[in-house]
Amino acid sequence: MSSNALPNLTNLAQAQEEQAETPPKKARKKPRGRVPNHYGKLGLSAKQKETIYAIQAKYQEEISALEKQLQELEEKEAEEVSKTLTDEQKESLRKILEEVQSRKQKTAK
Repeated sequence: MSSNALPNLTNLAQAQEEQAETPPKKARKKPRGRVPNHYGKLGLSAKQKETIYAIQAKYQEEISALEKQLQELEEKEAEEVSKTLTDEQKESLRKILEEVQSRKQKTAK
């Protein structure tokens, strides 16, 4: 199990506890979502919004799968590129990345 999975499990448990404490909400009849940027300024009807939300839902699963595939390809690419480096270069890169991360943390404070 990855280290990223633990916080997600903790958050899931917290969310389940909060749901148990709060009364159930009324079910929404209309799909929920967001219209694309600037579409809100067009005076869309409720039917148009519902249609847009349905279209977005239709494509969301495929988009998510493609995003996952892209992430996997980027990781594979980085791994192959890393294999071209010598051990000394890998160590230098590790130090450079640590310095960059350190600077980011300092500026975030």
